[in-house]
Amino acid sequence: MLSFSFMGTYVSASDTTNKAPSVERMAENELSFSNLENLKPGEHIEFTITDQNGKPATIGIECIGTKPDDIASRATSNSWKVYYTGAIINCRFYMTVTSNRVTSVYDDWVMIVGGTYSDKSLTKTSTYGKLSFKVEAYAGIMASSCWLKGTVTGSGNNINVTWQM
Repeated sequence: MLSFSFMGTYVSASDTTNKAPSVERMAENELSFSNLENLKPGEHIEFTITDQNGKPATIGIECIGTKPDDIASRATSNSWKVYYTGAIINCRFYMTVTSNRVTSVYDDWVMIVGGTYSDKSLTKTSTYGKLSFKVEAYAGIMASSCWLKGTVTGSGNNINVTWQM
């Protein structure tokens, strides 16, 4: 069962040109977050999925902002927290997007319940930021390669998020 929730989103009722931030499932492990220019620092948008173990997991984007008092620059430059929160795997990283290009990725974090992770890496191109790591359950019962990736689409201020957990 799929559901989605919008947490802390804001659109002024007097400004009809702004569209509310939204999220759409594009494929099995791909979400498209759009109208992100309407998120203020501290606001986020999330989508809840059912993971491969039948447990709920949340994928989201939070606006971090570069200059919270500079509204004019928000549409072209912003920092975003991209995250995955599940029953077993939790991870996140930050990416700065300027004029629909990824300019930096930083401050990654991974937490595994009932296992360990290794080979953590954070990569950046001009179009995406990607956090990769390997997970192994205690006693070697399960091992998997995992990743979380935020990709700018080149139009609007949309970010597609893909994952493998």
